[in-house]
Amino acid sequence: MESSVVFLLLGLGVVGLIFIVLDIVTRLRGFGLGCLGAIGWGLLAFTLVMTILFATI
Repeated sequence: MESSVVFLLLGLGVVGLIFIVLDIVTRLRGFGLGCLGAIGWGLLAFTLVMTILFATI
């Protein structure tokens, strides 16, 4: 894979993890923002699918 694609996928994965952590923290504080977790899991799923796709090419 090209290095730019690898860095893009790593960045998306990290952003997804940040969104999931923010979702957990806001739920523990009592004001849960449900969209953060959904966006985070969506980014992680997208990153995983794209990584598998590019790895098989």
